[in-house]
Amino acid sequence: MDLTKLCAKDLMHKDVKTVAEMTSVEDAVRMMLDSNVSSLVVEPNDDNDAFGIVTRKDFVEAFMSGVEGATVMLVEDIMTKPVITVHPDLAISQCYQMMRLMGVRRVPVVDGKDLVGIFSSTDLFRCFEKGL
Repeated sequence: MDLTKLCAKDLMHKDVKTVAEMTSVEDAVRMMLDSNVSSLVVEPNDDNDAFGIVTRKDFVEAFMSGVEGATVMLVEDIMTKPVITVHPDLAISQCYQMMRLMGVRRVPVVDGKDLVGIFSSTDLFRCFEKGL
């Protein structure tokens, strides 16, 4: 398969774990560990709101910052919002370029207002492993 012809939808994970902004950090960490994922997409509050993301790095930074009561914080306290999203038909070369420029390792894949997947640098790396 020609790597230059692949789009985000070809490599994205469709089983995206999501979380609400008002979820406790403790519950979100438990959800990530139980699901074996390194990030959660934060659901928009309504049709006029944007997606967000919270990553393992965000949790580690919250805990290591020495903030008392970090475990009782909410996802909204540590998430990134709005998050950069990509369309399912965007070429992975463009996805990667955008991710590199913005300094992120994963982007939610959104079609209109629907979350349809998540694309990460790990997905791209796995292409090389499979010999694509």
